Parts: sequence; C-alpha cells; structure tokens
Amino acid sequence: MLLLHKGFDALDLALPMTISTGLSDEIDGVKAFLNSIQQSEGNIDFERNNLIIFPNGARGGYAYHCKFAETQNHWFFKKPSDKRDKWGTRISCAARNLALDGIQGVREQLSKELDFLKLVYEPGTESLGRVDFALDFLAPDFILNPDHFIMHARNGWSEHITDEMEVHGRSGRTTSVTIGKNPNRQIIVYDKREETIKKPSHMPIIWEDSLGRMNEPLPDWSQPALSRVWRVEIRFFKEYLKNKAGVRTFADLALALPEMLRKIVDQIRYTIPTSDSNRARWPDHPLWQRVREEIDCDFSTIRSEVDKESVDAFVLAEKDQYLARQIAGCILNRAALRGVELDGLTNFTMSQAKMIAENYEAMCDRTKEKLDQAKLKYGVGRPL
Repeated sequence: MLLLHKGFDALDLALPMTISTGLSDEIDGVKAFLNSIQQSEGNIDFERNNLIIFPNGARGGYAYHCKFAETQNHWFFKKPSDKRDKWGTRISCAARNLALDGIQGVREQLSKELDFLKLVYEPGTESLGRVDFALDFLAPDFILNPDHFIMHARNGWSEHITDEMEVHGRSGRTTSVTIGKNPNRQIIVYDKREETIKKPSHMPIIWEDSLGRMNEPLPDWSQPALSRVWRVEIRFFKEYLKNKAGVRTFADLALALPEMLRKIVDQIRYTIPTSDSNRARWPDHPLWQRVREEIDCDFSTIRSEVDKESVDAFVLAEKDQYLARQIAGCILNRAALRGVELDGLTNFTMSQAKMIAENYEAMCDRTKEKLDQAKLKYGVGRPL
C-alpha cells in the first residue's frame, strides 16, 4: 500500500464584500449577450487576466458566476445593490490548485484575484464553508466492504447523528462508501482510479511523480487489478465547521484541523472483522492505520512537487483524447440514426467533416468568436 498523494481537495469560502457597480454592469452585458445567443460562457479581458462569465448565477442569491481562466477558481457575486446580507462574494477553489500549490499557495492566488477585482480583503473576515482533505493509496488488492465500517459515539451521539452510510458499486463489487452528509461532515472511501479514467484529471501525473520519487515502478493503468487507487476523502461542511468545530477563518482552521481529522477517523473506522461479538473492539484495517499516520503532519506545507507545466500538458492531452472520442461517438451515432452501413461509414464521416467546415466558413465571425472562447476555456493562447 503506497501513499501517492495527500492534501486539500476542496476549499469554499465567503467574504463580506461584493464587486463594484461598474463591473456588475459589465458582467450583466456579457450575460445578456450569452443568453441571446444561447452560449454557455463568455469572457471579460479584465486587466489582462481573463474573467470567464457564465450566463446563470448560483443559489444563495448570487447573481453572477465567474471563473478566472488561469487558475480555474470559481467566484460568485451578489449584485452591489443586494443588501440582504453582507456575504456578497463566495469562492470555490480549484482542486488542481490545492493539490499543486497547497492551501498557502491558493491563498496567494486569491489575493491576486482580489486585487484584479479591486476588492479589499482583510484577513480574518472570511467565512469558510467547506474544507476537503484527501489521501490516495495505490492498493490493488484492497477490497472495500461497507460492513467493515464501525461508527461509535465516543464524544456524544449528537456529534454524528447524520453519519448515515451510502454505498455504490458495480460489476459485483463496492466502489464507494460515503458516511455522513452535507451540511455536517462526510468521510468517503472510493475507487479514485475508476473516476479518473472517465474524464480528464490532473491526478494520474501526480501519482506517477510520487511513484518516481519513491523509485517505485509505474503500474499499468489500463489494468484495474494492478492499478487501483483508493481515496479516503474527509469533507467538513459549513454546519460542522461553524457549530461543531468553531472554524470560521483560516486561522481557526489551522488550529482545529488536526483534531477534526483525528476525531473523525476515530469515530468512523474501517476495520478487520474478528470473532469478537463487540464490533467496537475490531482492530483498524492497515488502510486506516496509514490514514492515522498520514494526518499527523504540517498541513500548511502540503503540496505536490510535480511540475505544473507537465500537469497542464497532460490534462490538455487527456481532454484532446476525450473530445476525439466524443466526436467519433457522435458521428457513429448519427450514422446509425441515418441507417448508414459499415461500408458507407467512411464516406459518411467525410461528408460530415465537409459539412461542418462549410458551416464554419459560412459563419466566419461567429466561428472565430467561439474558437477564441474555446481557447480561453482550455487555457490555450492565454493573454500574458
């Protein structure tokens, strides 16, 4: 069992401020245009750091949903005129940044983005709404069994009355067990390798970098039985952070996180069954023993050592292959819909490519606009 990665995987927070009327008006203009042409996103070249705008807002009264192209951090804003509560800005940080830069690096990113937005942030005024911490283990032989989880109320039933279990699986095996729920806390054990092969992810290159640093051979990722990576993910949501752990600010988190993690892995355990009828006396599984060892660390310094440019190149290549599979699948389905037989598939595919190219030429201005938007979305040709 090898530890391939550990670190923060999600960070959400709110700030007691919102954007200026001028920026609000500018975003409104982009949103109106996006809705008029039924486009999913647009952008503002905002002080040479593109701010991507989405046509819809978000729950909680947030009129605007934006994302910085470079960092992929999502920002949500209320209208400057909305005085219903002071929390006019909410941020959801990108998992990639947390993995590569750690929590301190992400805080530096947010500081720069606040400067771009001309928002004055006073440390200690933030309100944390979600914190996830994850550990990835290469453990091909591990078999997840929901019956081996034990939950006990050592510190009072009220603390984890919501620690309900949810189990997912396929092909005759369990792939995920979730205990607890939003808005309190969760602990999840799941097959992370299976998740990453379904869509482009930055994690495989981080795993490979870790294996290289340990002088361990790379597994054949195409063979699940040889390359299963199991993630233990611990999530703390707003209700638990505020009312159970007393965590509102980054300073609070730094003090409380070690005990928060120790408590949850003590109260919710993955065990090895024995003949003892008292399940509470079953010993911890080696996976849980490693989790206990690994959370005893300095959380402020945790980050991956992998080269960022290598990660970005890998993810872009993965997205390219993902899109190629989608294109091939769509053409094949359209051919089936039209009754095309196998011997006519090549000609049909060529005709589709020609038709698409002609449509691009016929709507040259619109095509260029959408091409530029796509480049922005994938971080290609980003402004310097």
